[in-house]
Amino acid sequence: MELMEGEKVLIQHGNLLLTSHRVRYHEARKRFTSIMLEEVCSVEGKRQPFRWLLLLGVAALVLGIVIGYFASKMDRNDPPIRFEAQSRATDAWALLALGVGLLVSYHFVGQKSLVIRSAGAAIEYPLTIFGGPEFVSHFADKLEAAKD
Repeated sequence: MELMEGEKVLIQHGNLLLTSHRVRYHEARKRFTSIMLEEVCSVEGKRQPFRWLLLLGVAALVLGIVIGYFASKMDRNDPPIRFEAQSRATDAWALLALGVGLLVSYHFVGQKSLVIRSAGAAIEYPLTIFGGPEFVSHFADKLEAAKD
């Protein structure tokens, strides 16, 4: 990229570039967006939860409850059936624990991203698992300082 006269690179993080005049994001062969700093309306950090964790968690809970219900209805007086009932009860508890774990994960795990918006365009830059509020705050501070 060629810089304009008097332009300086402030932050370069992966495919995201913040200079003293503009913000650029280039996603290999998919998308290229450049926004002049005067046009930037907002900078946002967001987290999009993984919906599949919710779906799997609910499915595991429902399946665990159903298996547990049928295991509790089995005749425990007959020794071979008692073993089968205990095995199904163990499976039910395992599914319930898995479902709870997936639901807890749903609330804490998600795709984090930095969103820079202007009136006509938006840049959504995906952050790594460990990137987050610190980078978003640092980026916003640098951008606001460059706009002044």
